[in-house]
Amino acid sequence: TYPGVNVIVKSSYLVREQGPRYQLHGTEGSFVTASNVDPQERALKEKKVVICDRFVDSTMAYQGYAMKVGKKLPAIIHNFCMEGVTPNLTLILDLDPAVGLERSKSRGVQNRYENFDLEFHTRVRNAFLDIAKIAPARCFVFNAEMDINQIHREIIALVNDLFSLNLKVTK
Repeated sequence: TYPGVNVIVKSSYLVREQGPRYQLHGTEGSFVTASNVDPQERALKEKKVVICDRFVDSTMAYQGYAMKVGKKLPAIIHNFCMEGVTPNLTLILDLDPAVGLERSKSRGVQNRYENFDLEFHTRVRNAFLDIAKIAPARCFVFNAEMDINQIHREIIALVNDLFSLNLKVTK
């Protein structure tokens, strides 16, 4: 573990999973961003590749757009905490929100976000699509209604092309 990260991660968990009693305006995005700082900063200094399932675009989509905090506060928090570091690549798996909610229910494990209404999830989807339009050089949208193996092949092909790699598709 890294100094201070456990406190931030625990606080972030309380905000994400326990809901409104732990939230103040903008607090959730602050905790999410802050929990990324130390591990990512260390990896970047060591010139390592950092792969995140959620980063600045997710914070903007969920807190900025869907929770209606606005775009300014998440951007300020991110720029302060991450010193302006942005992803080289964002993969957006686009899916009708109703289908996505059904999929999450079938997995059996849900978090607080999955209990939000369809309107919330529609705002999240629209936010990601808007972000992709704003940053088309790094954001790529995939139709998540396709077969999972097809999505996997398309992502591997894109990553190979963008980063001059020769990754193989595995099953």
